[in-house]
Formats: sequence, C-alpha cells, structure tokens
Amino acid sequence: MICVWGRWSAREGRWSSWCDDGLRGVTMICVGGRWSARAGRWSSWCDDGLRMRYDGLCGHRVIPPKINRGQDRRKAKYLTPNMLSSKAAPLTRLVSKARQLTSSCQRSKHTLPDLPYAYDALAPVVSADIMEIHHKKHHATSLSSFSLLSSRVISDNVSQIISLQPALKFNGGGHINHSIFWEVLSPTGGGVPKGDLMELIKDNFGSFDAMKGELTAASVGIQGSGWGWLGWNPVSGRLRISSCANQDPLQPTTGLVPLFGIDVWEHAYYLQYKNVRPDYVKAIFDIANWEEVGNRLANARMST
Repeated sequence: MICVWGRWSAREGRWSSWCDDGLRGVTMICVGGRWSARAGRWSSWCDDGLRMRYDGLCGHRVIPPKINRGQDRRKAKYLTPNMLSSKAAPLTRLVSKARQLTSSCQRSKHTLPDLPYAYDALAPVVSADIMEIHHKKHHATSLSSFSLLSSRVISDNVSQIISLQPALKFNGGGHINHSIFWEVLSPTGGGVPKGDLMELIKDNFGSFDAMKGELTAASVGIQGSGWGWLGWNPVSGRLRISSCANQDPLQPTTGLVPLFGIDVWEHAYYLQYKNVRPDYVKAIFDIANWEEVGNRLANARMST
C-alpha cells in the first residue's frame, strides 16, 4: 500500500494506478496523476487531495518516458511492484517507528514530571540555574510540542505520520530522554554500582573504570548535540555503550533499553562549564544514581 503501478488511461485522460492487492485507486500514498509538460515531470495526487511528486513521499522519482503531445500516450511504460518494492521497505519501517514512538508517549499523561530533588540539590556539579532552565524550559518545551503534535496524529493517515515523524521523534524523544535523566541523577549519588549491575559491568567491560571510560569517550565525542548512553541489549543480555544524535530516543532507534544517560546538549552544562564538555561529563559521574540504574536493569530483565 505504499507505491503503486498502473497505466495511462486515454479515456479518463490521466494515469490510473492500482495498489498491490489489486484494488484500483485504494493506495495510501500515490493514487494517480498526469504528465506535466510545463513542469517537466510526472505529477500525482495523494489520497487526501494534495498534489505532490511521487518522489515527495516514496523517496525516489517515478517518471515515465517523456511524451510529446503528438505521441500516443499509451506508450507510457507500466510501473510494476517489483520496480518499487526496494523503496517501499524503508518507508514501511519509518512509519512503524513513528507509530511506536507516538504510541509509547501517548500512554503517558503528557505532564512534566517533578524532579525528585530541589533545583539546587545537584550543586556544585550542576547549578540550580541550569537545572531550573533545563527542566522548566527545555524539557517542558519538548513535552508541550510533542503533546500538540501527537494530538494531531490520525493513525490511519500514513502520509501525515510520515510528515510529522521528524518532529515527533525530536520532541517525543526529548521528553523520554529527560524523564530518564532526572531519575538517574541524585544528590547522594556517585561512587560505584553494586549488586547485579556491578557484576554485569565487570563481565561485559572488564571493570567499572573501563565502562566509565567508554561512556565518557562516546559522550564527549558526539558532534553537535546528543546523548551518551549505557544500555542493555535484551537479545544478548549484555550491556552496551551507545550515543544518539539530537533527541533520538535510545530504545526506539537502537533496541537498547536505556539505563544511564548523559545529556550533552549545551543547555545542560554551558552556563557552568562553557564549552569544556569533558569536564561536565567527568563531573556527572559524581551524581550518578547507580541504585536507580540497577533498578532499571532489574526491571528490563523482568520484562523480557
């Protein structure tokens, strides 16, 4: 139901298309169109009545051979499903990920979570000014933007889901990431993990210091903005270090369950650490809530 094939209909004066289940004109994306000699391309119409180019949604251009007015338009080549299937698969995965992200965030009440501590509780590692701005402005903006976008999603309108996907991913991811971030920091944090978490760290990385070094390098090395993560792979049962650009959420984009994250957007540290990201990343381990990280690991194991 993504890309279709069809033929030129001389009687109807347009390109007629079929969806891949054989029903004429029932596609979700491109359902017909005509050759525009003035524009020099093939134009189509989507099911909500908006005119667009085939490559606007399908990621590639579907244009028949150029036909002059004096030629028989019936010579236009057929567009078969085999020609388009390789392009349809990535689009299907994109729609699936957008639906998963929307669904996971819609189950929440879309309210800004309270911090489990005062704004000044993490000082001197993170100042009160940074925490208040980070929470009340940046997290709140991500949440309000996502709530507005998700309220507009129509579950069966694939075209709309695709168009909103980047904004849903950015703002929904921002809400998911920050909600985890507040929980894995604590004014009484720091030190080293204990119990099963520590044993798994030693088994997977050799030592806590080795894991800490890998996570530090991944976080400091992010170009621009993003997040460094310690995640758990539910398939292999192993811990992994990963990084995500911008506000990409770890689990929907990599399959890893997020355990401990470091926000390296400049708004998380610039007022205090300026452009010296390594100092901020080093200091964040002094307030790491390893007890909460261990609880997240235990919950992830129980869910598999």
